[in-house]
Amino acid sequence: MLWASFGKKSFFYYYTVKNRLNNHLTSAKHMKIPALKKINEYLISECYELGITGRKKWNKAIFELFDNMEQKPPNHYCYYRGGENGEYLVDCCWADETYPENWDETARPLKWCEMDYRGLTLAVECELNGHWHDIMYDFFKLVDVSAKRKVFIGSLIKKEIEHVEIQTRMEAIKFFLSHHNKCCHQNEEYLVILLPQEKIINDKENVYGFSFLVSKEKIEFYDHKDGNPKWGNWELFDDLSTRKS
Repeated sequence: MLWASFGKKSFFYYYTVKNRLNNHLTSAKHMKIPALKKINEYLISECYELGITGRKKWNKAIFELFDNMEQKPPNHYCYYRGGENGEYLVDCCWADETYPENWDETARPLKWCEMDYRGLTLAVECELNGHWHDIMYDFFKLVDVSAKRKVFIGSLIKKEIEHVEIQTRMEAIKFFLSHHNKCCHQNEEYLVILLPQEKIINDKENVYGFSFLVSKEKIEFYDHKDGNPKWGNWELFDDLSTRKS
């Protein structure tokens, strides 16, 4: 009686989903997602070479860097406004998904069992207008999204670079993470890259933009001067402020 009510086709879909789930759990262990520090090195290098600054006109160029990144895992689609796949949830993201041949997205619900969607591995928010209120507004959205890697790209006006207000703002982000309903229970790391709106610093002996790894517990600063990049604490950042032109 139970078999008759459930139906042979429904039973087939049940095992289809079960088998796909088992395969996903196995393959996920071997899927390599680039670390935030590797993503940072790639973005900073490419932004420098392409002359990308913290101006809104560079939004799409930044998203294309993620789309073309060699370390993007297989079976990942990159979503962003103006891109081939359009925008999804955040400004830019990598979605881990696989479609069967002759996929029909208009098919009845059970057909969706044949589509493998495993969620976001990368979420990116990008706010390049230089206003801290808008920067934080977009950062809040990034925190609420679930993804294995999270990157925020913002911009700085010249006054903010000269007066080194960045440290206070990173501390504010750290404080926010320690009080967020989700982040206070888990130690998520966020890559925060702040680009100057003008190419103020264009000598490789100095710094082009600022990068931070921020969590509820710590802040790391990335010093990429002199072709010898390294991560450090606020003492490294304070030392930089005396060296920058």
